[in-house]
Amino acid sequence: MGENKLIKGVLIGALAGVVYALFDKDTRLEASTCVKQTSGKVREYVEHPSDAIHDLRLKYEHMAQAVTTGSEQAVRILDQLNEFLEKIESQSEEPTE
Repeated sequence: MGENKLIKGVLIGALAGVVYALFDKDTRLEASTCVKQTSGKVREYVEHPSDAIHDLRLKYEHMAQAVTTGSEQAVRILDQLNEFLEKIESQSEEPTE
């Protein structure tokens, strides 16, 4: 029962936000341009579905490469942090005279 009210509330809030945002002329123009571009792209994909699959594959490969690069950078940073912590630990274990 509460979930039903939540979904209705979110939808009403989103609709109110869209209506409020469209009072601004620049926002209306940008939304109009975006809708025209998107509908043109959809028509193009409907006429040439193989292009849609090709573009999807390219985007997937790009995202996969970005994730791989990001994870490699994260591993390098963690290795550097580990080396730094080991240095600090070894210095604190050295007896002071």
